[in-house]
Amino acid sequence: MRIVFYCPGAMPDGITDIHEIAGSGTQKDFVLVTNGLAALGHDVIVCNNSDGLAFRKSTHLRVRDTAEFIKTVNSLPAVDVLVLNKWSVNHSLLHDTFAAVRIKVAWLHNFVPIKEYEKAIRNGSLDYLLCVSRGHLATYCLSRYLNRFTYIFNPIDTTHYGDFPLSCFREDKIMFVGAPRQCKGFHDALRIFLKFHQRNPTYTLSIAGAADFHFNAGELGKTGLIEKEYGSAYVNKYLYDPDGNIRPCFVLLGKLPRKQLYHELLTAKACLQNPSWESEAETLGMSSVEAQSLGVPVVTTSRGGHPDVIKHKKTGFLVTGKNDMAFVRALEKIVKNPQIFQYNAEAIRRSAGMRFGQEHIVHCWDRVLKKMICKEYFCNGRISLAARRIKEKLRVRI
Repeated sequence: MRIVFYCPGAMPDGITDIHEIAGSGTQKDFVLVTNGLAALGHDVIVCNNSDGLAFRKSTHLRVRDTAEFIKTVNSLPAVDVLVLNKWSVNHSLLHDTFAAVRIKVAWLHNFVPIKEYEKAIRNGSLDYLLCVSRGHLATYCLSRYLNRFTYIFNPIDTTHYGDFPLSCFREDKIMFVGAPRQCKGFHDALRIFLKFHQRNPTYTLSIAGAADFHFNAGELGKTGLIEKEYGSAYVNKYLYDPDGNIRPCFVLLGKLPRKQLYHELLTAKACLQNPSWESEAETLGMSSVEAQSLGVPVVTTSRGGHPDVIKHKKTGFLVTGKNDMAFVRALEKIVKNPQIFQYNAEAIRRSAGMRFGQEHIVHCWDRVLKKMICKEYFCNGRISLAARRIKEKLRVRI
């Protein structure tokens, strides 16, 4: 198959290798999927507007804007599948038609208003929508076009397993991995950890990430890692002591090379990820997946895509209570019962690799795209019934 991916602004200019930075979201997923499909023998063409990521196995075409992208695609002799990444799914591209394209797919990574997508499907300018988890898909279960939806998990790179052997030694450390922003529930993590620290004073919270890793970050505060406005409104009262110093129980690691991030995770006893019921829900939570790939149990909420990632009481805890002490108790169950999680690190890693490993996920892409072309997968509405059952089972809260 000839598959064209469009993802403008996939990475800032100058970053040529996703392994140089501790980003574990859309950018890395994009590279793993495109390179994996190319390795299977597909003709994969990646179009974006930067010289960012190194697409080692696929063809990379730089396009300046949407108009140039449309011209480029129409100049190709034939395209089996056009995949519009979430960054590129603007209204004009949704409704544009391409003469040489057989199937057009919108690959969603966030929870988005679905009205424009439904309009594009109704007008025949969009064929399918691809979500990244069952919890993500279930939020659209009332759509009249649900038989055009499906999901595929985002992948992780399991080739690092051999470079990072698991160890029984773990420090008195909890990790938070991701951009310290409101959408990640960062201030909630700080508040919850302070309550945990009162009962467990030897523990620290190590924070790996920076707000400016993502696009559209506002002015940064004095730490250089947190947006100034967000810090003033939500973060500073937890992060700083009355004298204006960062509390010693918080360790700001900033943006790390991926290998250094993995070393930090290997010595942590648990990860506290997006522990908020008010922030934007995670459609999947790749930081949680990567933590588990290193044998680290994760504590987070039971909404969005988290139930797809965390096996409750086996690879972490899905907290249903909407109070801070529910998270504190979950963390304490992990750190005070190391025989349950610490010595099952290999099982946690194996579970993440089996469900989210690149090889498995790329074969899922291969299978689903072929079925989309054949119109087999979505012809009878069975996905609609499946999604309704998923919503009932997971009790997704958005």
